[in-house]
Amino acid sequence: GEARVAKLQAEYARAEVDRARALIERLSKARALAERRAPAARIRPLLDSALRLSERSRPALMEAAGIFRAAELRKDAEALLGEVAERFPPAYDALFQLHELQSRAAGGDPGVFVETEAFLELVRRAGARGDTNEFTLFCQAAAMVRLGRDEEALQTLAAIEDHSRRFAPGLILRGVLKV
Repeated sequence: GEARVAKLQAEYARAEVDRARALIERLSKARALAERRAPAARIRPLLDSALRLSERSRPALMEAAGIFRAAELRKDAEALLGEVAERFPPAYDALFQLHELQSRAAGGDPGVFVETEAFLELVRRAGARGDTNEFTLFCQAAAMVRLGRDEEALQTLAAIEDHSRRFAPGLILRGVLKV
């Protein structure tokens, strides 16, 4: 009866806590290895295991992508960010990080805008949904810069602060435009 149900619930709760601890442990170990520039062969198995434990949850996918970025494993990071963008729309943060990786791969400098597939998808999704946030505003400002409308771009970049005071790409682009 009730005692059996309570026991099963307690066992399930303990198993979930153990799973969460194992997930955090694997992500922490992978991050430490990435920071020490360990070989990918040591990082990937930890992240694969963490993603299995998390059932490929959005937070775990984003954390693993960040670890791959820190380890300079661009293709692995791109794959996970692409998965987030596909499975958890609108995923503006994942698309923007994917844009940054694609931009760098194309030889882009943080102060020079490169239009990427991820950028175009972010713009498409935001337009379809009518969303406004730091990512969409940055995309609008970048498009204005490409058209030579720097003053309008600066105004749009200033509006980012309503959504995020520390959005580094916006701060960088504002600095470039003010020079």
